[in-house]
Amino acid sequence: MLCARHPCGPPIDSVALRLLGAIAATLVLLCGLTAAVAARPFVIGSISTAPGAETKLYYPLAAFLGRNLGEFGFDGGKVSVARDIPGLISLFDAGLIDLYIDSPYPLLAVSQATGTKVILRRWEHGKPDYRSIIVVRKESDIRNKAGLNGRVIAFVSDFSTSGYLLPKLALQAVGLSLTAYHEGINHPIGPRASGYVFSRDEENPLVWILRGRVDAGAIGTHEFEHYRPAERDQLRIIYQSPLFPRQLVSVHKGAPVDLIARIRRLLIDLEHTDAGRKLLADLNGTTRFDDIPADVETSLGPIRAHIARAVPVNKR
Repeated sequence: MLCARHPCGPPIDSVALRLLGAIAATLVLLCGLTAAVAARPFVIGSISTAPGAETKLYYPLAAFLGRNLGEFGFDGGKVSVARDIPGLISLFDAGLIDLYIDSPYPLLAVSQATGTKVILRRWEHGKPDYRSIIVVRKESDIRNKAGLNGRVIAFVSDFSTSGYLLPKLALQAVGLSLTAYHEGINHPIGPRASGYVFSRDEENPLVWILRGRVDAGAIGTHEFEHYRPAERDQLRIIYQSPLFPRQLVSVHKGAPVDLIARIRRLLIDLEHTDAGRKLLADLNGTTRFDDIPADVETSLGPIRAHIARAVPVNKR
């Protein structure tokens, strides 16, 4: 029996307050755990045969975006590297990539196959665009693209815009087909054809020309300009493409509109702060990100047309 003068327990309102406090603490803990479980790193995808170097290159940007996109469920960053275009397509299809930065050919090929949205252009070393060129030794008897009939050209890789797709289309435009060439194997290249090899590095085509290993090489003007004048003086350009954007930026097809807008703003604003400019410079000499002008979109027409005509890259 309770005694009015000496109650046997705490007042009922005190018990209620303690109970409510415990419930609130539990809810806070559960919300925190839920948020921790839901948060995931922001993932930048790339294509490279050197995944370690590629991860080192893109991780600071992925981490920056992850830190600044917490309201969308991101926390930190990650880089996922595929060896080829079909590999990156698989990663996008599995929902494992959020953003992709690359030259037009691989980026647009992935976009066609997966529906990614192209949102920005990337500038490198102060330049928004570049050209593909075909180079031979200065004393070579090859004067133009048709002169590569029966000769061997070094491409960079099968996912390079300037070091493969554009020169390939240029050779096909003059009636030359392309035949894989294997050193040490004595086999004819064939009539109205050029043999080709992949050097797997942007520096190798010109080195292989100077050493007499191939007759010509295909690279971008951005790489050619990095060679020493003494080396460039030993070479001659026989073809250069129209200007194309250096690189483009795309996002996963399922990215919400407000997330895309936030990513665009974060990337565009990087050039306006010291920390942002440092982050850009460390990304292969990036100068800025900006919107894609209408004339640049038009210049991508030949690449888009080739991709549309080609067998889907994820079926090759």
